[in-house]
Amino acid sequence: MVKSVQNTKIIIEDSLQSYFFESLDRFNNSLSIKLPIETIYYSSYVLNKYSISSEYFHSDGDGMREKVLGTGLLEASSLSLIERKFKLKDIGDTSLCLLGVFSDSVNKKILNENYYSKIGVTAYRQLNSLEPSFMDVPDFYHELSNHFSEVVRFLSLFTRDFFKKNNQSPFETIFKCG
Repeated sequence: MVKSVQNTKIIIEDSLQSYFFESLDRFNNSLSIKLPIETIYYSSYVLNKYSISSEYFHSDGDGMREKVLGTGLLEASSLSLIERKFKLKDIGDTSLCLLGVFSDSVNKKILNENYYSKIGVTAYRQLNSLEPSFMDVPDFYHELSNHFSEVVRFLSLFTRDFFKKNNQSPFETIFKCG
């Protein structure tokens, strides 16, 4: 039997990233100090990417394991240029999403938010030296690293506001593991 859910809103968008972009942009416009639109766009890309739970994990021969970001950062220097860019971007993005959306789970770990913040900042700074622009914005990743804590705070406020309005947690709505 199908259970009826009251007060449920169905959201239809062409893409999840478009939905995130519009939601983040609306939230950004409600604040007194605003993030640049390129940062909003990039944040929507990160949220879209990490809406798939497998992006948080690394696949090895024995199955899926949580990414070890510090080790990944060290390993990046021995990779080819293309692989290094991908790895650094992945480490920065993972740190950004973990801290901005899932800070409660980070607080339950041995390593604290400061560790993940330093890893994310370092990854984006190194990425900037390899790929200094994004959307024709020079030194984009350098600026992102300089304002990493502000972007994390923005995503954290957005996440709390978004899910508070829907009376749910991130795990119950968009970011379903499976």
